[in-house]
Amino acid sequence: PILDVEQQGLLDALGDQTASAIESVLLAKELDQARLDAETDKLRGALLTSISHDLRTPLASILGATSSLKVMAINSIILHVRNCLRPFTMKLSG
Repeated sequence: PILDVEQQGLLDALGDQTASAIESVLLAKELDQARLDAETDKLRGALLTSISHDLRTPLASILGATSSLKVMAINSIILHVRNCLRPFTMKLSG
């Protein structure tokens, strides 16, 4: 044998320690990634909340304006129809 029993034991211990060190590094990397993912989700949620809040007021104004425009358009159409029908109703009543 190239290594005696004591040397083989030392080599095995070194291998175990190396494996433990590599595993620790990998676990630390996974932990960092999990923390980063959690922070990213937290920031994404805050951004969406902020955007939602910032858009709510302008969207409410736009919806109000479109409702007003609909009413104005309907009133304009009704007025136009009345003006178009007025000559006919005057002939019928007159």
